[in-house]
Amino acid sequence: MRVKIIISCTLLVFLVTLTGCYYFNTLLEGVLINTVTNENAQSPTEISGVWSLAELTHIAEVIVVGKIVGIQSFYTDDDGWIVTDVQIQVEKSLKGIAPQQLAVRTLGGEVDNVVLKVTHEPHFSYGERAVLFLNLCSDVLSPLAGAFVTVGGFKGKLTLKDGRVAEMFPLTEPELLDIIQRLLKGEDIGEEPQFIPQEDPFVPNASGGVSPLSPYSYSDWRWPASAPIVRYYINPSGIVSSQQSLVISAINAASTAWNNVGSKFIFSYGGTTSRTARKDGYNIIEMRYNYRATGWPAKTSIWAYKKGSSNCYYYDVFECDMIFNLYYKWAIGSVSGYFDVQNIATHEFGHFLVLNDLYRPSSCEATMYGYTSTGETKKRSLEYEDKQGMLDIYGYR
Repeated sequence: MRVKIIISCTLLVFLVTLTGCYYFNTLLEGVLINTVTNENAQSPTEISGVWSLAELTHIAEVIVVGKIVGIQSFYTDDDGWIVTDVQIQVEKSLKGIAPQQLAVRTLGGEVDNVVLKVTHEPHFSYGERAVLFLNLCSDVLSPLAGAFVTVGGFKGKLTLKDGRVAEMFPLTEPELLDIIQRLLKGEDIGEEPQFIPQEDPFVPNASGGVSPLSPYSYSDWRWPASAPIVRYYINPSGIVSSQQSLVISAINAASTAWNNVGSKFIFSYGGTTSRTARKDGYNIIEMRYNYRATGWPAKTSIWAYKKGSSNCYYYDVFECDMIFNLYYKWAIGSVSGYFDVQNIATHEFGHFLVLNDLYRPSSCEATMYGYTSTGETKKRSLEYEDKQGMLDIYGYR
């Protein structure tokens, strides 16, 4: 690929000899983004990102059936993150060697009415039972380093309730264990059971009830101002310097899509920064590190103060951070095997609004649909579900 740069007044026009390229919001399409450690960047071919049972079983070092007997949240040593240790009483080990009791660590939790919620992380409840696909986190820069973590985020926890698998209903517990045993033997299991995350697909209405007709998902978290202006900063240090401006333009185009809805909520770009994602009062979008094969191309952390009483809690958001995983390959535009920066950023900005992922098949065209794929760009443009959620939460300008 050959690139010529022509400067005319203050406009940079990028000409790329790549078949099928076209312009979108002054951004050149079809550009492959190079990272500082580009030799490690991967297309999600061996691991699809959807994390099938076959992938989970293959990748997990340890698979156990167990009961949650303890949950404790705490700050990391630098107070930048809240993590939660979940104590598991192991009932049965299906793969690997597991002690009778082990701890699984997740990002997020609550300490002294400060709450951190992180997308793609599993959620645990005291007393519940689950099948867990686990690995030891070897990422020395992660607050989860050295602890057992679920493979594939929330996909690595399958909740067992009344003899069935909650995320794969009506699959029974014996049927799931039989499938895993067959996969461990290398047998073909045919079509896999469908995975449906255990998240409320509806939105609480003004009276605190639930409206089953709501097109979006929301759970009483919001920025507290009547017309919030949320300023974000971009740390593009993991991208080669010659392409950082392209990435920044793509991310700003993503926030502009939400600003154009006409809500009182406004995103404002504050410039580049060397700050990283952690609790510090700044909303950081970070593209700097290879987090290995996580299954998520990007994730958002949401910090809030828990307020109210036991009868009616609500959460005032005070910070959001977005992290891109440079393990995967990135591009500007639709390129096979590459994630589109603008497509993913538009979805993650929806989490800044505290909109939840949608998993109903009827919402598959929405920006907040919970699954994505390489080459996808349809999340760049907002659908009815996305716009209505923003307007209902924050109102019209």
